[in-house]
Amino acid sequence: MNVDAVKGAYYTSRPVVFIGAGMCLQLRMSIPFKMLRRGLIVAAVILSFVYIYKYLTTGAASEASRYALRDAIGVGYITVAIAAAIIVGFVMTVRIRPMEVAVLSILMAAVVLSGSRSSFITIGIMIISYYAPFILVPFAAVSLAAILFVLTTPFIQLIVDPDTLRQMFYKLPAAVVEIISIQRYSESEVNVGWRGFETFRAFSHVWDEGALAALFGTGWHGVVPILWRIKLGAEILTDIPVLHNAWAFIFLRSGCAGLAAIFVQFWLWSSLFRRRLRSDFDSSAHEIRGFASGLLLVSIVNIPTIASVYNPGGSGQIIGILFGCCIGYYVNDRNITKALIKKDKTPRYRGRSDMRRTDH
Repeated sequence: MNVDAVKGAYYTSRPVVFIGAGMCLQLRMSIPFKMLRRGLIVAAVILSFVYIYKYLTTGAASEASRYALRDAIGVGYITVAIAAAIIVGFVMTVRIRPMEVAVLSILMAAVVLSGSRSSFITIGIMIISYYAPFILVPFAAVSLAAILFVLTTPFIQLIVDPDTLRQMFYKLPAAVVEIISIQRYSESEVNVGWRGFETFRAFSHVWDEGALAALFGTGWHGVVPILWRIKLGAEILTDIPVLHNAWAFIFLRSGCAGLAAIFVQFWLWSSLFRRRLRSDFDSSAHEIRGFASGLLLVSIVNIPTIASVYNPGGSGQIIGILFGCCIGYYVNDRNITKALIKKDKTPRYRGRSDMRRTDH
């Protein structure tokens, strides 16, 4: 249990660490958004060349399964996806140049070869968010989170019968079947829909532990028992230490209180990112709003697939650091605004005659 508690504490604290690191980086260095944007694109191009090279030098890569391909060429495609969305959403709206077209082609080639569904979703949502009215962001964020929570947890059985869902297995796309959260009765069903199965088991386990666990979770040490030995890929598992679905992760460790807190957090973030920034603070103030809002919606959509900021890999780190940087922009803007207001309220005397009038 001590090892599980340490692992749980590590996974639970990661979002705080990386969001805090991003905030500190921005508050200390005041990085212009243009520099951040350029750095993301350069990093994504380098990663894309690495991924493409590994793909071309991996034997029978096109025939490999998605998991085998990831093991061979690596992960972290959300960086490439975010950079591609930046080029489409920002650079091409200003002026289309051959360099941007070439860079975008390289990034999209890496995303296509990876077969990463979350990357395609990330690109689409961020591009849409650049042009959506900012006033809709808080409502859209909380509504999207609520809809995905119902559709990707056992609560989907409140609107669709489990037998009907099981009959739909062979009619729906594999990407959808994989995240449907219902009971699986065989290893083949579990392997096809592992992410949905682990979510179902997590919620069932917490409910079985009683009302107190449902309210406040089972603690940082919590793991999800499978109830039988199962072979997933090359591993033999008896319990689930890491969850792909962040809803299940939060409910397992902090119960309904944790779920309520994360919904409140989404609302606070979305309300913050809706606020206008001073154009004299950063020439890319409007771009920062669009980027931050898009990143928020991307993190919500990726909750049931890659656990968003709770992802134990590079995706969680990138989302967390960029979140922190976006929050840092708004904190810096607020501090500058307060300083200017305070300066305007400071009494100013033009000469000795004004001072005499004040004394009287």
